[in-house]
Amino acid sequence: MSELLKSIFEDIAALHACGVINEDVKQKFEAVCLSSEQEEGNLLTREALADVDAGRVVDHQTVQAWADDLDKDNSSDEPR
Repeated sequence: MSELLKSIFEDIAALHACGVINEDVKQKFEAVCLSSEQEEGNLLTREALADVDAGRVVDHQTVQAWADDLDKDNSSDEPR
């Protein structure tokens, strides 16, 4: 869960605790927030799959070599 979403849930709980919103409204707000987060995850997945379909990928050996190089003082830029 993102920090923003955690903050929103805290605000919703505070509004509920103060009596500004009732339990039903609180649950609806929470459901909308969770739905939005799931949709964002779905969008990111679709974008990643489109990158794969378009060939915008880095092979495993290149990534492994880059990761191994991170321990060195003169590490290279991220793989492309």
